Amino acid sequence: MAYVITQRCCNDASCVPECPVDCIRPTPEQREFATTEQLYIDPDTCIDCGACVDACPVDAIFSEDDLTASLARFRDINAAYFQRHPLESNFEPLVAPTRAPKELGTLRVAIVGAGPAACYAAEELLRRADVEVELFDRLPTPYGLVRAGV
Repeated sequence: MAYVITQRCCNDASCVPECPVDCIRPTPEQREFATTEQLYIDPDTCIDCGACVDACPVDAIFSEDDLTASLARFRDINAAYFQRHPLESNFEPLVAPTRAPKELGTLRVAIVGAGPAACYAAEELLRRADVEVELFDRLPTPYGLVRAGV
């Protein structure tokens, strides 16, 4: 499922900077922006986050699944735009991190936040290298950061 921009689009581009994967075109920096009838979302790149929906001032963006019969043709219109103007990928593939040289000694890492993501990060660090990890949680106290300790 992807999001689709429909004919109601006012072409003000307020949705463009909200897209975390940069899949809305044309952007104001592109030459064709001045003459396009509307903006378009690449269905193959869209991650279905809905950030563009909240940013649209005229409610022109719909989930593919929520398109009415009269708006369903815009699914194909959006896809056709990207067949003519494919997105250029500027993303570099992730590279597995290398281990720090032993001669540097123990790596000391502080993680602020003690939620699940912090615990997963600490677990991964401890599994991969000679690391000393400290978790800190922001508690609503006059003392600021409070050490949770690992």
